[in-house]
Amino acid sequence: PKRPLKPNRHARSMAAAAAPTVEEPKREAAFLGQPDFNTFSQTLLASLVAGTRASNGLPKGTDYDFYRTVPAFRKLMNKAGARLMATVSKLVERESVGVNMADQQELDDDDRMEHVSKTCTVLLERVDRVLDDIQSGPTEETPPATQTTTSKPAWASSLSATNKPVHLLHAKNIRPPQLDFDDKVDNSPTPFVPKIKNKLNAVVPLSLEPQPIANPLPKGPSVYYPHPYQHELETFEPSARFTGQRAEQLPLPLNKSPCTWIQDEEALQCLVDFLDTQTEIAVDLEAHNYRSYQGFTCLMQISTRTSDFLVDTLALRSKLHLLNSSFTDPNILKVMHGADSDILWLQRDFGLYIVNMFDTGQALRTLNFPRFGLAYALKYYCNVTANKAYQLADWRLRPLSLEMLLYAREDTHYLLYIYDRMRNELVAKGNEQNNLVNAVFRKSKELCLQRYERPVYSPEAATELYQKHNRTFNAGQLAVFRALHAWRDQIARDEDESLRYVLPDHMLFELASVCPREYTQVLACCQPTPPLVRHYVHNIVEVVLMARQEAVPASVVTSKKSTTNKASYEPMEEDTVEDTEEFHDSAITLDELFDSAGWVADAGATSAIADAYRDSDDEDIEQAEVDAKLAGVRASFSQTNLFRALSVSERFSRNISADSGKLLMGDMRATAADLPEGEQEPSSYAEIYRLSNLNRRRNKDKKKLKEDSQPGRDDSEGTAGADSEGFMQRIGWLSGDRDPRGAAAALPVRPYDYAAHADGQAQGAGDGRAKPSFQPYKDNDRHSAPRSKVTQKQGNRSIYK
Repeated sequence: PKRPLKPNRHARSMAAAAAPTVEEPKREAAFLGQPDFNTFSQTLLASLVAGTRASNGLPKGTDYDFYRTVPAFRKLMNKAGARLMATVSKLVERESVGVNMADQQELDDDDRMEHVSKTCTVLLERVDRVLDDIQSGPTEETPPATQTTTSKPAWASSLSATNKPVHLLHAKNIRPPQLDFDDKVDNSPTPFVPKIKNKLNAVVPLSLEPQPIANPLPKGPSVYYPHPYQHELETFEPSARFTGQRAEQLPLPLNKSPCTWIQDEEALQCLVDFLDTQTEIAVDLEAHNYRSYQGFTCLMQISTRTSDFLVDTLALRSKLHLLNSSFTDPNILKVMHGADSDILWLQRDFGLYIVNMFDTGQALRTLNFPRFGLAYALKYYCNVTANKAYQLADWRLRPLSLEMLLYAREDTHYLLYIYDRMRNELVAKGNEQNNLVNAVFRKSKELCLQRYERPVYSPEAATELYQKHNRTFNAGQLAVFRALHAWRDQIARDEDESLRYVLPDHMLFELASVCPREYTQVLACCQPTPPLVRHYVHNIVEVVLMARQEAVPASVVTSKKSTTNKASYEPMEEDTVEDTEEFHDSAITLDELFDSAGWVADAGATSAIADAYRDSDDEDIEQAEVDAKLAGVRASFSQTNLFRALSVSERFSRNISADSGKLLMGDMRATAADLPEGEQEPSSYAEIYRLSNLNRRRNKDKKKLKEDSQPGRDDSEGTAGADSEGFMQRIGWLSGDRDPRGAAAALPVRPYDYAAHADGQAQGAGDGRAKPSFQPYKDNDRHSAPRSKVTQKQGNRSIYK
């Protein structure tokens, strides 16, 4: 079919010109491609959730390393990683947060993560300041918006147009609620005493006798207080009414279900009386832990089949123990989701305990669902999309916004219906004994048996944090890190602030890496500077300097089998550091060692040596020394005696062991093996001494023959080198009786004639021959020998045939 005819653009433009000009209302300002800021935030949140879900679906740990061996997977991951890092770099550069991520190739994963963490911290501080300005309104110094020269951003006009309240994740300038608590905050590592005074629904009376701890921590308490309802929980068994299959009761719509705000004692008493008449209730808590060391509960949500209640736990903190009448009643079922922390918060803040609980989070695990969050359960069973924008909101705010109240109601309003669906599904999938339902009740009971204990600082916490971030510090940096980690914990306890408020982890690592010596360096490492860091900046410098002074050298332990190039640093204890000189010194002297081995001569042998020096020549003196040294020694060589001496010295010195004796005996046997055939193995010290001298002379002769035998010699030269003694006798340098002193006396050598040497060099220059530098007298035929040509010149001496 033909396309329908359309008016051409000239006709359209003419019609538009002829039509009267009517000013159209301005559309709401767009924000980054979205019609308004609210739409943009919802779109961004959806993208963030989808990206997080996709990231969680990737293989982790060793599985990821295995998949990286597949070329297609590796190529895909490298491409995705490069695109993500480019996006992160653009975001960091756009916000101008003072973080340089330009050289991506030179950064490792830890550096990139640190840069991203710093960027998020700076951006959140900016958001806090802007939201505080929006909440407090313009000040007198701030001129009206119409008088400013700078244009308003698009998102600001979008906020004013939509007139929607701001979602505050963290609000400043709020008076700490813990200052108004009747029970003062105690952050000391002392044992926690249960706040319960009257045990309701008790089977056994209340007993708060402390019990000893088997293995207490070094700085922790040595006793603990038992669970007040331990006996009631251990003997509790759910009735068939809670474990059998029943009809499901649909929840009322939110707009038709009444919701009551409880903030005074009279309203609380009415709530307690009403809950005592119920058989099933749903409970949830909202807490705050950023501006408190232990944290505190800010809001309690309670729902029945027909009503919802929101309890202001900040105003009724000291009165909420009245709820134990229904919370500890085994005939009233308490339905909670993910009660791991809620059970402890109830004990810590109000002295409340739970008996007969069904945890829907444990039910999701028992039913093998892919996710275990409350939002997933609401979507699966009720088709309700939970608004988690206020999950990290500051619940200290009063009054709460309508959106925050709605979010709090949704956490418990549908929980009883979810319990009905889960219970019936567990019964249907279980056996005749309802094993699945009973398993959920058993796991829930284990959660109720938890006991709250105050946090105790342990140095292992610093080690775990260090290993978690996979950083590499030297001994000084590691000592500073441990010292600052302990300092942060102490300041957080004293000021009743959280650890991340006092000093975030990334700033802690930055300070340990730099080890600042001045307060200006501390402030430069912590940007934006936390308030308590600025207040205690001089104290931080003292902690750093003291830690560096007390740092002990660390030993780097690197595994040869490790596939990574990382080393773990472990500080050495002071007791293991030994002085080098004391380590190498022997505990006994050489005389004592020789005496224990039987190698020292007696006084008579010493006098024999002196007599030999007076009456004998050099060779006789040498033989006399040998005989004198062996005078007091047993004749036969004893290997056992040698090892006995080594075992004695081994007790005093680390440098001598029995292996030394084995090596020594191996050398001696090797010397004996080189002896001519017929020679026996040395059996006495005298033979050992003789063989040692013989071996020394042989080595000296071998060295001399090696020097004399040069490449290029003919056969006659090799023969002369082999019989060096005969050659020296023939030329008159060695007498027949092999007395070097006699040969030297019989062979007078005239002084060196420099003139003759010069003439000889000049005469031999033409034919390329060098003249001898000296020659013996010819008047003595017995010592003279025919002169021959010089074969080689080495240094300042000449070698003759």
